[in-house]
Amino acid sequence: MTPAASARPGHDADLVVVGAGPAGTVAALSAARLGAGRVVLLEKAERGRWKCCAGGLGPRAKTILRELDLYDAVAREAYPIRGLVLTGPGGRTATLAGAQAALVLARDRLDDLLADAAAAAGVEVRRGTRVDALVRDGTGRVTGVRAGDEVVAARHVVLAAGSGGHRLDGRPAEVLLHGIACRFRGVEVTPGCVEMAFEPDLLPHYGWLFPEPGGTVNAGLCIRADRLHGRSLRAVFQAFLDRRLGDRLAGAQALGPWRGHPIEASVRVSHRASPGVLLAGEAAGLVDPATGEGIPHAMASGRLAALCIRWSDLLGWSPATTSRTYARMLRGAFEPGFRVADLFARHGVRGLDLVTRLAGIAPVRAAAARALAGV
Repeated sequence: MTPAASARPGHDADLVVVGAGPAGTVAALSAARLGAGRVVLLEKAERGRWKCCAGGLGPRAKTILRELDLYDAVAREAYPIRGLVLTGPGGRTATLAGAQAALVLARDRLDDLLADAAAAAGVEVRRGTRVDALVRDGTGRVTGVRAGDEVVAARHVVLAAGSGGHRLDGRPAEVLLHGIACRFRGVEVTPGCVEMAFEPDLLPHYGWLFPEPGGTVNAGLCIRADRLHGRSLRAVFQAFLDRRLGDRLAGAQALGPWRGHPIEASVRVSHRASPGVLLAGEAAGLVDPATGEGIPHAMASGRLAALCIRWSDLLGWSPATTSRTYARMLRGAFEPGFRVADLFARHGVRGLDLVTRLAGIAPVRAAAARALAGV
């Protein structure tokens, strides 16, 4: 559906989206395709900024990309993954391989591809624009955003500003994790496989090594904030690199600095936002509490936000009705999975040692590979 040429009188935009990650770009793209009117996407970073993210795109993310008609464009540039080199808490390592289960693409490139698709759908993408505050009317309803000296008025606002989203609106994290990552060239990897190591000082989380297109690798870890026990995140990461990669880093070239950031995850999904605002992605805490994975949840929530906004316009919903409907959709889509993930993180991680012990048995290895493909 072709977007409307301009916003309704008294507004600069029909929808303004803050944050051009997977949640924001998909929200803007979906809204434009649904005919939501003038959509403006604001992003503080310039094009091509690498982010602390493993870049894995599993079956759920691949399904959404197909539904958006973007899978082929992403797959052409991504690294195909067919297996997992898994190290359990006891230190045993096993390789689980099967049919293609995932893709790996650095977040800077993924975000750019999604933003390009949004622009092609008619979205006005504005980079280098940092949103400082929400603008409200006398009733408290959000009527736009302030970016420096500029106010962008809008009938709807989607806040998809990642882990710092509650700086503008919303609520702090239910589960606070920390992620840190870096990239290298010249590190030996098992072709077609990602590596995940559930080491004792990281449990219930893990460190990773993901091969990327072009011969680079992405190394990082995810850890609960309360598991740092006074240690710095950088010290924990250095120890992990020394233990896990050691000799493999001897001739490697580091590509840029280490990048870390907080990760805001949820077990119980809620949507506490000001009237006129819908939160999407990590700004709504939509991150798996066991894996730290957020890309598929971000994209799915962006689509749901766009759908609710379009329904709101067509059916004349109030901001409260729009928010309640969106909250119900988020809970239905994500909370069951997050609760299962939380149970796994608290009680099931040690079971990975059994998987690595039995991986030498062909039927077990095949079953584990099938399970991996569904994650």
